[in-house]
Amino acid sequence: MSEEPSDRIEAMLARLAEMDLSAAEHVHAELLAATEPAEVAALARAYARASRSARQVLMLRMRYDKDCAEAEARARRDAEPSPLDRKTALDRLIDRRTADLQDAVARVAAAAHPDKPRLQRDALDRLDYEIDLWLDSDDCDFIDEPLDELVVQACQRAGLPLALARQWETLPRPGQTFDPAENPPPLADTG
Repeated sequence: MSEEPSDRIEAMLARLAEMDLSAAEHVHAELLAATEPAEVAALARAYARASRSARQVLMLRMRYDKDCAEAEARARRDAEPSPLDRKTALDRLIDRRTADLQDAVARVAAAAHPDKPRLQRDALDRLDYEIDLWLDSDDCDFIDEPLDELVVQACQRAGLPLALARQWETLPRPGQTFDPAENPPPLADTG
């Protein structure tokens, strides 16, 4: 909203409120001075209408002020970068890759240690440590390296079976059951 129309609307509402209040005061004074019953009834109706009109203009003015304040607050919020905008594209890629890697290693850990949640947690803790090392290292491109290779490397460092690491996509998520007959390990270890 530009300043000029906003100021004009505000001035018109203020003037209209003043005129309605003046009219209501005038009719009220006439009502108090009237003595004839028909004149009193007509002035009472006129006063009710004038005062109602003044109240409506005042309520409209309050709503207008509230809408303007909300629009200004919304404009300030829109002008500020959101937390998502502050993150760089690289940060979002790293977050996505980290989540994918955590999911893959969690699947392998759950399949390797189905009845040992502590060992599963230990593997994921080790993964978090490895991710920090990868991100600090110049010799590994965490984003560009194929996810399957990262999964195998992470599982190897966490002491998880490489045969399961190579088939992580076929493994159920933690909490689901794993049947080795449905997901047999690869025939030959190629790594």
